[in-house]
Amino acid sequence: MRGMRLPLLWCLTVFALGAQADEKVRIHDLAYGEALFHFYQQDYLAAGVRLMVARARDELLANRDDGELLLGGLQLSYGMYHAATVTLEQVLATKASPSTRNRAWYFLARLAYRRGNWDEARSALSRIGGELPKELEAQTALLKGLVALADNAPQEAVAALSVQTENESFAPYLAYNRGVALLRNGRRPEAIAMLDRLGETETKTTEQQAVQDRANLAVAFAELQSGHVVEALGYFQRVRLRAGDARLALLGAGWAAAENSDYPLALKWWRELIQRSPRDAPVLEALFAAPFAYVQMGDSARAAYHYEAAIETYLQERDALETSITEVRSARFLDARLSQHTNDPLSTAPELQRLGLPEMIASHAFQESWKNLRDLAQLERNLIRWNSNLDAFDTMLAAREARFLKVVPTIEQRLAQLDVQRLRDEAQRLKSSLLTVRYTGDAWQLATAEQRALRKELRLLK
Repeated sequence: MRGMRLPLLWCLTVFALGAQADEKVRIHDLAYGEALFHFYQQDYLAAGVRLMVARARDELLANRDDGELLLGGLQLSYGMYHAATVTLEQVLATKASPSTRNRAWYFLARLAYRRGNWDEARSALSRIGGELPKELEAQTALLKGLVALADNAPQEAVAALSVQTENESFAPYLAYNRGVALLRNGRRPEAIAMLDRLGETETKTTEQQAVQDRANLAVAFAELQSGHVVEALGYFQRVRLRAGDARLALLGAGWAAAENSDYPLALKWWRELIQRSPRDAPVLEALFAAPFAYVQMGDSARAAYHYEAAIETYLQERDALETSITEVRSARFLDARLSQHTNDPLSTAPELQRLGLPEMIASHAFQESWKNLRDLAQLERNLIRWNSNLDAFDTMLAAREARFLKVVPTIEQRLAQLDVQRLRDEAQRLKSSLLTVRYTGDAWQLATAEQRALRKELRLLK
């Protein structure tokens, strides 16, 4: 499951917190609305800073719990695990609604899962109870299954992932992981049947297609390991040639054909594979698998040629790798990359792909480290900008103070000229007049001399 792409609500931790509350949540606090504005603009650092300022100023009243949930999710996304735990536990310590508490427990469980604390994750998940929103129900079931799989408890994972959900975005992930859990639980026929159905399901999105490809790949390798090479080949052929898993499918299809002694067919798949970038592990393996097939076919000349070509490619890749290492160690390289995509601190670095090592770059550990590095770079830029803003603010305060000192004598002079007692007597007179009007109902007592004169003229005209 580590290589799977989860839906946006799973990959982008921050979204499903305060911003993805149930529909009854309304924005009452201006500070919370401002934080959400930055959040939806994908300016997550600004959103987090605004929430922390609002917390310090006690500006979150009606949306306090939602703001704390959003802040906890942002802290979790930035790898601030201790701060996220403290924030979410503060929500649980309040008289929050059951929906809010369930979301807090869910994200505490997810935090523990990311840190590899399976017992803590299970404990937090067990605290989720009552009626859950549909999306949270699916996410909770998926997380329970992932925790059980990570803790080598496939039977528990099967039970957790058996939940029925109407959430179309999560249903394929539940089905795929349940199939994996069934395989690991030794229930091979059920697993293959489930993954087979998932592999044939009509898909609507790119993410669902990726899950479908992964399901077909899982069944194919399970069949290949069981010696069912013909069935395995059929499943390998289901995987789209332009899919992310196409390289593994082509490699596996070649080995399935080779296991069936159909070396020309194996060469067909491997030749297709070796035309792709040699920086992928399946391609590198196919470079030696192809000459192996020629040897089995008795074509020693072609086998020798392809072995030599494979060795040359490996040597070139070794040199390219050494060049990439030297380039990465250069400060200029990092400075150039970190200066890009400044408005998206959570973005990955597609420009790194040219360095090779696609599996390493796609790994969770690399992406997390790269994201942390970019976050720190953005934070440094923000601190520099904020520091310059503070200088400007100091200048502005000094200018206002100077102006205030100039006008203070004038204001004090005017205040000294005021006859406070006269104003108090006038206020008392007006108050008495108002009471008299309310008692008598004669509003003309409040009329001006001009208004009374006009009234007198109107009466004479009658």
